[in-house]
Amino acid sequence: MAEMRTEIESMQHILEKEATTSPTIDANKATSIDVKPQTSQIPAKPESLAEKKDEWEIAYINTKINDVYNPLNNNVDWLSMRIDLLQQDLDTIRKKDQQPATSIDIFTITSIDIKFAAMEDRLQTYEDMHDRFTSPIMRYLDTLSTQMVNVQRDIGTLNDQHDFQEECSTSIDRFRKASLDVKKPT
Repeated sequence: MAEMRTEIESMQHILEKEATTSPTIDANKATSIDVKPQTSQIPAKPESLAEKKDEWEIAYINTKINDVYNPLNNNVDWLSMRIDLLQQDLDTIRKKDQQPATSIDIFTITSIDIKFAAMEDRLQTYEDMHDRFTSPIMRYLDTLSTQMVNVQRDIGTLNDQHDFQEECSTSIDRFRKASLDVKKPT
């Protein structure tokens, strides 16, 4: 609280100096967004309560004037101050936590990652064991399926031969050629 008062008093002192040195309120003053107000100077404390009250009134009037003539300055100053404070907070957090957590988020314990890695290794060994068990069976099934396709093809050719032999001869004597049956006697 005391620090804030000293800052306010120093700002009032600066504003008083500006009010007495500038010829008019409407004077063109080059304001910049990047310029920060100087708060490092600590003025001497006023001797009496009346002087203190006058300084507070002057500061209040000056802030009202600044709000009217430079409305963005207050917002920009406030935002730049907030950005500086946030940057300081980030720096202190980074200094406290030098090593980033390897976990998914900060709140999860890193031992979970170790357990998860062990579980992945175990799962990989189960997959390998499954592949070692099923691969001979799958090879055997592949050979059976190819043999089944070959047998079906052989059955198809045998059926075609059987059908051809039945249609082929209409003669009484099956051992004669069909060409004899087709010819007409002359």
